[in-house]
Amino acid sequence: NLAARIQRFVEYTYSRQQKTMSINQVKVLSLLSKQLMEELQCAINLPHMKVHPLFMFLNEFSFITMNRCAKESISHMEMAQGDTLFLPEQHANCMYFVSFGRIEYIRMVDHHGTEVKEFVDKGEDWLAEPALWTEAWYHVGEAKAYTDCEVLMVNPKAFEEILNVVRPVASIVATYCRSFMAWLQNLESEEGMLTDVIQGDQVSDTIQSFLPMWMVEKPEDNVGKMESNGELLMVSRWSFGAFRRTVRKSLRY
Repeated sequence: NLAARIQRFVEYTYSRQQKTMSINQVKVLSLLSKQLMEELQCAINLPHMKVHPLFMFLNEFSFITMNRCAKESISHMEMAQGDTLFLPEQHANCMYFVSFGRIEYIRMVDHHGTEVKEFVDKGEDWLAEPALWTEAWYHVGEAKAYTDCEVLMVNPKAFEEILNVVRPVASIVATYCRSFMAWLQNLESEEGMLTDVIQGDQVSDTIQSFLPMWMVEKPEDNVGKMESNGELLMVSRWSFGAFRRTVRKSLRY
C-alpha cells in the first residue's frame, strides 16, 4: 500500500509540475522588487482566501497589508490522498484554506461516540480559524486529505506582526476577533456544534456581520475611512499581539 501511494503521489505531483511552475522555479522573478513580489504572491494566494469575508475586506481597505500577508504569513503544503492534516486534541498552529483538492473532516458530536463527517472544499470553506485568535486552540476533530490536494497555511505569529504595522487595520481585526470568539463560545454551549471547520457557504453572512458596519454597507464609499475615522485612530497604543495573548483559555475546557 505504501509503495502504491508513493508511486501515485509522485505521478500526481510530477503531472502538476508539468502544468504549473512555482515562483521559485522562475529564476528571473528573483529580480522583482519587494513590493512587486508581494503583489505577485497576493495574486496567487488571494483567490483562495477571498472566500473568507475578513480577508476580502482586508484586500479592499488595506491592500498593502494583504500583500504582505500573502507573502510573509502564507505557505503551501502538498498532501497525498489519506495524509493527515491534524488530529483531535492536537494543538493548532495555523489556519488552513484548500487551494486544490478536498479535505475530509471527522469529529465526535456527543459522549456516545457519534461521528459527523464533512468535507472542506476549495472556494467554500476553511479550517482552524481560532488558531489566529487564540494561542490555546486544540483541534476538535481529525482532518485528512480525501484526494491529493494542496492547502494554504496562515501562520498566526506572522499574521499578527503584519497587522500591527497598520494600527487601524489592527483595530478592525480586533473588532472582528472579539465577535468571532463570542460566536464560537455560543457554539460551545450547544452540544456537538463546536468544530474546526467553517462552512463558508453556510455562515459567510454571519462572519461578515462581525466586521464594522461602515465596511460592510458601502465599501466603495469608505476607502478613506480607515485613515480618517476618529474612533479607529484612538487605538494608537493598540497591540493586536497583546490582545491575542489574552485569549488563552481553550473553549473546550
